[in-house]
Amino acid sequence: MMFLDLLFSNSHLATMARFGIEGVHYTTDSAGKMAFTPANSDPTARRYISWFGGNWGNLLIAKAPEEMSGPDNITMTKIKEFNDSAVTSLYFGMILNTVPIANEIAACTNVVQEYEKNLHNGWANSEAEVDRLIDEFIAKLKANGGSLMARRQYNCWYKGRPFGPCERR
Repeated sequence: MMFLDLLFSNSHLATMARFGIEGVHYTTDSAGKMAFTPANSDPTARRYISWFGGNWGNLLIAKAPEEMSGPDNITMTKIKEFNDSAVTSLYFGMILNTVPIANEIAACTNVVQEYEKNLHNGWANSEAEVDRLIDEFIAKLKANGGSLMARRQYNCWYKGRPFGPCERR
């Protein structure tokens, strides 16, 4: 866990994880600009590079060569602007407790399995049959609590109540 924390907070490690070892895979000049070493200069045959590394670490703290980050690091500036303007989901922070709705989940899973082959694989014989199957599918999901099972917990959580199983109705 400490290593992951460093990937998100340590610029040197974030840069090394993406571009390798300074002096071997890249160099930094006196102005702080990064460039690939001669062994890594051919874009089609680079020995070490994982530019975005989107699954790990903080890209915004890593240094990058101008050929990748653009003049004056414009790519990183635009990514930061995009991230800062992102809309946070109303569901952010909610953790669904499946215990009080286990029966509904099982019932809805059975409904999905019942209709999955016909709807997913397009096995209906006509557009009218597709419409009929979809209407049946939705009705069965609703009948088994499909439209309410998570909504009750969300409503309790959103109203600021301590998170936990809401009363079943």
